[in-house]
Amino acid sequence: MTELKEIRDDFQNDLRYWYNIGHTFIGMSKIASLEMRKEENLGKKITFATIPTNENGILKFDILSELTYQQMLVTYYGNQDAIAELVYERIIQRWYDFLNQIIEQVVQYHIAGVKTYTKLPKIDIKVDFSRDNFSKDSLLTTLPGLIKEGFDFKKNIEKTELIEKCLEKKIDEELKQEIKKAIITRNLLEHSHGIIREQDVKPLGRNSIKLIDDHCVEKEFKLGEKVEITIYEIFRLNHILYSTSNILIP
Repeated sequence: MTELKEIRDDFQNDLRYWYNIGHTFIGMSKIASLEMRKEENLGKKITFATIPTNENGILKFDILSELTYQQMLVTYYGNQDAIAELVYERIIQRWYDFLNQIIEQVVQYHIAGVKTYTKLPKIDIKVDFSRDNFSKDSLLTTLPGLIKEGFDFKKNIEKTELIEKCLEKKIDEELKQEIKKAIITRNLLEHSHGIIREQDVKPLGRNSIKLIDDHCVEKEFKLGEKVEITIYEIFRLNHILYSTSNILIP
């Protein structure tokens, strides 16, 4: 059963990797913004984005765009959470990948007779026998991938409980609620620019979402408000997913 533990370990390593990316870029952005504010004549200090071109054998650099330090600072302070949002979304996507990998490996074990999983979820798959050359020997390598693809179409908010039942593990209810909240938050960022809508938070049984703010204090975001992602909320998300992965695969 070492394959499942390897899947868990890879996932946990990726959690650390993405947290470190968030910590690094958020920290560097803050440092850079503070240094830029020390400069005089911010409206005259300019930074360029260039592209190298070759004209008659002569290397040149054409300007694609230019911004003053003042323009960059205005953009930065108006979008400070952009990097945190990106990292948050990547971590949730990695959670989806983790669950998909589990179902694929479990099906392989089940077919090969390594272990019987009586609570595998019902998954619809499509098989084209005119195209796919199935044989008894190829089932072990082909079927798990097809089931993984079918599982990927399940509602993301339901996948955690399906895997929990399949592995016959018991995830703490608070952890499951936090994962559900994180998935909903990610969907808000992707589909409604982070603005909380009633239909989005309905699965939580309340009309607000609590996230940790820049002062490391839990803040309640209500209907019509935009959620804000901080490095502290990313840390909490990592801790939740790390703990849950250890429950699913001890």
